[in-house]
Amino acid sequence: MKRIILILFCIALVTASCKEETFEQGGGTAPAVTIEAAATADHGAVILSWTGPEDVNYYYTNVEWTNSKGQKRSIQSSKFAVDSITGIVTVVADGFTDTQSYTFTLTPHNSAGAAGKSSQISCAPLEPAYKIVLPTVTLVPDFGGVTVSWQNNTGKDLTIEIEYIFEDGSKRTKTIKALKTVIDGRDAITGFTQGAEHSFTVSIKDRFENRSEEKIINEAVLSEQKIDKLLWEIPGYNGSSANGTIGYSSQATNEGALKSLAIFDDNVSTYWHASWSSPSTVYPHWYIIDMGREVTISRIELTRRQGNAQGQKGQTFYTCTEANRQEPNGLDGEAGWVWQNQGHFTFDHNTNNFQSFRLINNPTARYVKVYFGVEDKGAGNYAMVAEMNVYGQE
Repeated sequence: MKRIILILFCIALVTASCKEETFEQGGGTAPAVTIEAAATADHGAVILSWTGPEDVNYYYTNVEWTNSKGQKRSIQSSKFAVDSITGIVTVVADGFTDTQSYTFTLTPHNSAGAAGKSSQISCAPLEPAYKIVLPTVTLVPDFGGVTVSWQNNTGKDLTIEIEYIFEDGSKRTKTIKALKTVIDGRDAITGFTQGAEHSFTVSIKDRFENRSEEKIINEAVLSEQKIDKLLWEIPGYNGSSANGTIGYSSQATNEGALKSLAIFDDNVSTYWHASWSSPSTVYPHWYIIDMGREVTISRIELTRRQGNAQGQKGQTFYTCTEANRQEPNGLDGEAGWVWQNQGHFTFDHNTNNFQSFRLINNPTARYVKVYFGVEDKGAGNYAMVAEMNVYGQE
């Protein structure tokens, strides 16, 4: 009998515990606070802020509004979202497409969802970011394409889409990320071989897929040619030595048919290889090409030692004009020269294909230095190049 009474008591205790932990939506004591918010206009957005209320029953604030498309939107902001220094809660209502005034309803809730007294505030967002950036987009004729420039000081990440008809009649789209961290942006549309005028249709969208109107730009494409290698040389070339000279850090005299000259012999079966024995070298490696006259460079092509993935995984290009090349007083190719850094590029050492690297500044130069830094080291200790081409105009 005592055992039966004990079992019944336990059942009753468990049942009572379950009832105590079960809340209906909206149950419990609602917060006795009102959210007094301030509103600040932003591009395509309204920033709402308030001081985190002190109420034992307060748990979160629900912010509701109707956006430009007539869609009801809401954001819930927890009491834990308070800035630890300022004590301010901030909520961004984003995605507006116009500058009309919108009303925001802020309602405090307890942890069970019971709502307190709502408050409202109205504010008109600033013009959407994509409408601000679109007029700044420009296209400038360039070798094999056009250079695309824009300005984005809106503090918003955007996407620029440019549609155009390619030379083969196919319709193509260039997609560019106009990030908020880059105020003055630059990119390029490349691949054209014929100099002719083309029509480019530009539009910009935000992360909500809101899109600007279209902007049509007609611009010419400059024809690009492969620079002839007849006058090319390596400064200070010494075919009987593996040691570095003015024109290269080292060369393996037992690798390839023409050592460093193999870089421009139009034969991918031969290659330049940094010296690996007598002397044994390590990164950085580099070489200099003297093209024999000044040319305007649009891009540079490189290909690896065929079938070998042990080489570099990147390089930096430097250029030097004829006037800026002085008599060097060292063997590193730097002393007495004024080099212009044209950028660092990633090199895929897993493919035999030619890889093209666009020098967006279109430098005019006679000398090109290809530098493989310590950060470019691949699986092995040595850089290797089978062939190099330069494109642009003389």
